[in-house]
Parts: sequence; structure tokens; C-alpha cells
Amino acid sequence: MTEKEYDHSIKILLIGDDKVGKSSYIKRIMEDKFSNEPIDIKELENKTKILEIEGKLIKFQIFNGIENQFKNKANKKELYLRIQGILVFFDLSNKNSFTNVDYYLEEIRNKCGSDMPLLIIGNKSDLEKAVNDQEIEKLCKENDLESMKISVKDNIKVADSIEAIGKSVIFNSYFRGDTITIKDKNEFKMKKKKKC
Repeated sequence: MTEKEYDHSIKILLIGDDKVGKSSYIKRIMEDKFSNEPIDIKELENKTKILEIEGKLIKFQIFNGIENQFKNKANKKELYLRIQGILVFFDLSNKNSFTNVDYYLEEIRNKCGSDMPLLIIGNKSDLEKAVNDQEIEKLCKENDLESMKISVKDNIKVADSIEAIGKSVIFNSYFRGDTITIKDKNEFKMKKKKKC
């Protein structure tokens, strides 16, 4: 793929507890498929997807911040240095996974400050919910963040979520020159921000 085939290239990190649907999310974005079988996440991470957002072609690469890898201090720096936006996942049917969102948000603040584009994702909206809307709204208000409820299995709002984080990265300009292709720097409001 040549530079001319897209306007921007961005890398997104998914973090959250195990079994909240991060790997399935990547498969849905990259291949438009859902599977209950184990997913080879390394194979998916080598894939890219070009989506049109606000008239611009955005090349996405999405990484799974696997829980054990994310909690391993030796790997945290590597995970953060190569991405421009983060989706923080929890399972709407699993209260504990929602409670643990605070841990991940704290990790992001410690590593990246407050400028990293973030979106909280409640997956498995097709299942009976263990987390109510008031709890999600409280978490978002306390952290000045937005959230979205999706179902990777039923493909509900998955496209909306990747578009939302893509817009956040582009228009909030959390860019690093070595990983982002910018054809017209004057077109976007660019601000230099702290690297993780």
C-alpha cells in the first residue's frame, strides 16, 4: 500500500480485562466476522483496515493490550509508544470487568497524561446487563470521557465506535510524526503534545 492510498495512518490500542471481546472486536473490524473459536490475535494485528471518516481515508491498525501483557511492566512502554488512541473495554454482563476500568484509566493517566484520545466501550449489549446506565454515566462524568455500548457479536455500533476514536485522534491531533501520514498539515488543528 502506498502513501497516496490513505490520508492518515493511526494505531489503536484495546485494553480491558480478559474475555471482554477485544480480540473479537479486532476480527469484526478487520474481517467483518465474528467467531466463538479462539482467535489468532497476532495474525489480526498484522492486518490493516482503511475506513472513510469525514471524507478522509484512515488506515487503522489495532492492537490487543492482552491483560497479562499489559500488567507486565516490561511491556507497558512498548504498548503505549506505538499507539495514538485507546479503547477501554468492559463486558456489560460482567460487573467486575467494569470495576476494573478505573485501573486501566489510571494506568493511561500515569503513562500518557490526559491528552490521549480515549473511549470507554461496553461490549456484549446483546446479553443481560450487570452494569446499569447510571454507573456508566457516573464513571464517564468523573473522568470526563464518553462511552459507547456495542455488541461485537451482533455487529451493533462497532463501526460507530471505530469512527468515534478515529475522529478523536484526528481532530484532537494526538499525532506522532513517525507513525502518522499527514498530507495537508494546515487542514487539521495540530498541537504538539507530550509523548507517552
